[in-house]
Amino acid sequence: MRKKILAIAITLLAMLSSVAFADVVVTQKMTVQSMGMGASEMTITQKIKGDRDYSQVLSKTSGAMGAAAGESMENVMINRLDKGVMWVLSPASKTYKEMKFGELKAMTEAMQQDTSAATEGAGEFAWTVNITDLGEATINGFACRGLKGIATGVSKKVPSEKSRLVYEMWVGKGIAGGDELLKHFEALSLQTGQDQLTQNEMIKKMFAQAGPEFDKLTKAMAELKGFPVKTVISVQSAIKLPDQSDSTGMDPQSKAMMDQMKAMMKEKATSDGMTEVLSMTTNVTAIQTTTVDPAVFDLPAGYAPEL
Repeated sequence: MRKKILAIAITLLAMLSSVAFADVVVTQKMTVQSMGMGASEMTITQKIKGDRDYSQVLSKTSGAMGAAAGESMENVMINRLDKGVMWVLSPASKTYKEMKFGELKAMTEAMQQDTSAATEGAGEFAWTVNITDLGEATINGFACRGLKGIATGVSKKVPSEKSRLVYEMWVGKGIAGGDELLKHFEALSLQTGQDQLTQNEMIKKMFAQAGPEFDKLTKAMAELKGFPVKTVISVQSAIKLPDQSDSTGMDPQSKAMMDQMKAMMKEKATSDGMTEVLSMTTNVTAIQTTTVDPAVFDLPAGYAPEL
């Protein structure tokens, strides 16, 4: 009887272990648009196996961003929690850069100090933060719950000068492999100090000017449990469109550039006259529980340290 109970216990433990350490592959699409700089579209494939993850980023850029980046690029990042290191690979040059998690954590803490300093000098604008519970909806094929935070700043000296920061996030509920993803990225956050799930460092930097009002949003987002399926970040500003007299005396090429800028600003203007100067949208398109070859988490043969 004891042997039978022990056998059942071992079987149950094995089943639980297989669920807890299931391999997961996540595919995401990210679009970054910057006014005057063009756009960048990225396809991100992440492979997670316990305490290891692999991310391949294929990017295509256009406009000034494309000219600077060479139009297309591939990068690979490997996080090894068991070794406490991150490897950033450049397949084009077959080189890699190693960063220890302790170094990453120190960089994050330094950035947080910069954020605190920025908050101290935020007195020029009066900020308010409004949070909206978006309820439940199907996003990218996943059952989700959403939340949106909007920080609006009005200049105390020139009320017509306004800024708006928008952060919207939808998290999936009951996703196969979702618990494994959350466990992995929470463990990674503890070691590196960086929250890769909610892009929290970027959000904190952007919303630093809102001061204590930002705490309302971070607390609300922390209560929104689940794996992020869609994230939208938008930076908007009240920008005065150039009038006709601004182009008086300009040569034809400069005037054409001015007209192009006016058209771009008008196209990106919101209904209340704000202009979107930067936006970033991330969509998870697929989450699969499957077997991942352990070899993908090792440095590939033939790669040399970046000089």
